[in-house]
Amino acid sequence: MTVFPMPNPPAPNEDIEHLYHHNAIRHLDNITEDFHRRLREKLKSQGYKGLKSSLATIMSHISFSGTRLVDIAHKRGMTKQAVGQLANEIEALGYIKRIPDPHDGRAKNLVFTESGTQLIHDYTAAVKEIENEYSLMLGEEKCKALIDLLLELSTVLQIEKQK
Repeated sequence: MTVFPMPNPPAPNEDIEHLYHHNAIRHLDNITEDFHRRLREKLKSQGYKGLKSSLATIMSHISFSGTRLVDIAHKRGMTKQAVGQLANEIEALGYIKRIPDPHDGRAKNLVFTESGTQLIHDYTAAVKEIENEYSLMLGEEKCKALIDLLLELSTVLQIEKQK
């Protein structure tokens, strides 16, 4: 059973072109780009500077009680050095700081500063605004269904990843 059926099969060369431009990842990328653009604009209008999508790679994995840099590197499949570089950028912006890990004197925990905590609060409010904007475009029922499906797929993928 084909989950994403193609209308009237195109000619062989057109087939590749069609699949290249019309596939799930392309659509997800377009939505992600739009979502991040809207999010950056909203946060920038509130005075936040220096935010870029690559920083979310790290910030989204920091808990309010603190998270070890090496744990983020492991979760993201990145090197400790790459995560450290991004953490340096976020720290320079004043959103996080490093503190000693109470369980391992060699390790550092990343924790949110007061500015970082405020950013997370403003971020979540902006996300809700964007979801409302999408709801106006698609209708509330379709938007809720989309979010529910994305949550379900994300959960299944996390379970698969743990196997």
